[in-house]
Amino acid sequence: MGRLIPAGTGYAYHQDRMRRRAAGEAPAAPQVTAEDASASLAELLNAGLGGSDNE
Repeated sequence: MGRLIPAGTGYAYHQDRMRRRAAGEAPAAPQVTAEDASASLAELLNAGLGGSDNE
């Protein structure tokens, strides 16, 4: 199958996942806007790692 069942959830997790798939329910995906992604990227790029030889 290629999927791991998280520890402590047992077979109930697997059954719930299969029930959702059969019902056509999509798993809840995080909603990220382009603005949020752009702001996060800009913040990371501006943070600077200080280890660059290009200074």
